[in-house]
Amino acid sequence: DGASKPSVWSALNLEFHLTLYSAANKPRLIKMIEDLVLGMQRYTRIYISHTLGREQPQKEHYELLETLRRGDAEKAISLLEEHIARTQEVILASQDD
Repeated sequence: DGASKPSVWSALNLEFHLTLYSAANKPRLIKMIEDLVLGMQRYTRIYISHTLGREQPQKEHYELLETLRRGDAEKAISLLEEHIARTQEVILASQDD
C-alpha cells in the first residue's frame, strides 16, 4: 500500500499473484506466467498503474485475500478471473490509443 513508484508496486503485484498461483504446485507454469509478465511489464505495467491507479486493484487484492482466508476457493477463483480480465481490458484498450 505504501509503494509510491510504479516499478515497486508492479513488482509487489507480481509477487502477490505468483504467491497465489504457487498453491497450484505447477512450477513450470508459474515460471511461464512470471516470464510473460516480466516480458511485457516494461510496456504495460506503468501505463496500467497510471490508467487504473492502485486503489481498485488493491481493493480487489484485499477482497481476494479475505476470500482465501475464509477458505472459499471457488469465489477466489472467480474474483481472480475478474481481476485478470479487467487488467486485460485495460491493456487491450491501450492498444487503441
